[in-house]
Amino acid sequence: MEDKGVELNKNCKMEKDNAVDKPAKMVLISNEGGRYEVDVDLLLQFSDYFQALANSGMRDANFKELTLECLSDACLQEVEHFLSNVQSNEDHFGARNLCCVEKGLEGSLYLQIQSMTDKYLNNLLGLLNESTYARILQFANKFDLFGAIERVFEFIFDNLKCIISTSEILSLSPDGMIRLVESELVNVDCELNIFDLIVRWTAADESRRQYAEQMFSKVRYNLMAVSEKKKASNGEHPFSSISIYNFVKSLTNKPTKFPFEDFKDTKIRGLLPLFEGHSICTVNNRIYFAGGIYEGDAVTKRVRMFNGITSKWSRPSSMNVARAFFYFGEMGGHLYAVAGMTVLRDVTFTQTAERYIPGKNRWYTIAPLPVAVISLSGTACNGLLYVSGGYKENEISVNLVYMYNPACNQWFEKAPMLTARQDHVMTALGDKIFVVGGNCFATENGLDTVESAMDAEMFDCTTEQWTSVLTLKQSFWTAQHSILFNGSLLCFALDWLNHYYIIQKINLKKYLDINKSSSNEHKKKYDITNATDTEESCGVEHAVVYAVYPVVFS
Repeated sequence: MEDKGVELNKNCKMEKDNAVDKPAKMVLISNEGGRYEVDVDLLLQFSDYFQALANSGMRDANFKELTLECLSDACLQEVEHFLSNVQSNEDHFGARNLCCVEKGLEGSLYLQIQSMTDKYLNNLLGLLNESTYARILQFANKFDLFGAIERVFEFIFDNLKCIISTSEILSLSPDGMIRLVESELVNVDCELNIFDLIVRWTAADESRRQYAEQMFSKVRYNLMAVSEKKKASNGEHPFSSISIYNFVKSLTNKPTKFPFEDFKDTKIRGLLPLFEGHSICTVNNRIYFAGGIYEGDAVTKRVRMFNGITSKWSRPSSMNVARAFFYFGEMGGHLYAVAGMTVLRDVTFTQTAERYIPGKNRWYTIAPLPVAVISLSGTACNGLLYVSGGYKENEISVNLVYMYNPACNQWFEKAPMLTARQDHVMTALGDKIFVVGGNCFATENGLDTVESAMDAEMFDCTTEQWTSVLTLKQSFWTAQHSILFNGSLLCFALDWLNHYYIIQKINLKKYLDINKSSSNEHKKKYDITNATDTEESCGVEHAVVYAVYPVVFS
């Protein structure tokens, strides 16, 4: 009897041991009544939702069944499939169609299974093509998948030439359409394609008509591809040109060889008047060259204009004052020439300023700048003109900032920059103004010194305060050699020793207040992008340097 008792006890113990070793199961019940059995430990390990449920002490976490009213059979089937693969240490999920991937993401997002979300998002974007982009964008918007939204818009921008005539493009939301039409980086033949798209999109739903005027006003028609514009006539002095889209794609690829094979010669008539100290401004497909020093020591007031559509030169009215090393910029379709040098031999600086109205072909004198400087920079922001820095006759750089209000024809002094500089870039984005790079001249103990300004500052027009935002990787000066588009500033600097250009790309959008963005598309909270480029992901430097062979930028 004792032996039988011992044997019985052993058998009971073995049964208990086996019961302990057997993984505990949890049945997930869908809103359709479907039942899906999963391992409790795996669910606890991978699901933040279930972890929070267990930690809360709620009774649901201790039951063998858990009803999920928000998830369908298809969602829980994908969750079960994922966890079973994890349990068997398999990394093979098999082919998944778009419907399965969407249902899997619904399940993983609800149960907060991060590893499953990552895998299914990769599958989702792997299915991105001309027939699925609209559906994927709608899904990404529904679940606030910011990274997926960005990837879909990249696809739309890259393939707009192919998909612009399809019906799927008309399913874009108003915010999505506004983002598309105001983008400076879309692959289309000409701006007329964008205008046609707006008409078709508006006509598809009467409620959309309220957005028509806003969209038409945001079309970047001056920056579209040149191929559909009037062909340039033959000449002996070409500009080198490339569409904005192809140029940016060349930089994105980060090639080790010459990336601008698509640069096309734009034939022009006449001789390009390049004087030392001249200034350049572009407005309405026209490039204006003004002022400068010629014949060694004479300062000119002459202006030359190149029409990018007709490919012809013309001579607009000359400025009222001869000047070199001055600020030359555009605001509201008018050109502004501010300060500069008027006499070279006697080194005479001027405070004078004037405005050119192209429609009247006439220059008008405006209020003089409160200080006489050369090599200053400027930009327009919210209908006001800002200028900063420069070089005074006492041979020092200044950090002064002035704002011109055309309504009252007055200059107002603003908070000075943190660093005195000249020959720097000054540009506006939103209600923020940025100054980048430049040089700083000073006199110490009777000796002239010059240093490169290796930083960038941001001015908040609301608070009127300057903030240092980044450190440059390469020194940079000459404001005319920069381009701002899609929220990024490209600064071109010529390496005289090695005879190539250094291009620094600075993402200025990172410094804008995202809460003030006009587009809800930019407010999505879930980001799947993998930030592997430290320059693009860190909080201090956002400059990426590219070395390219010599090329003329016009």
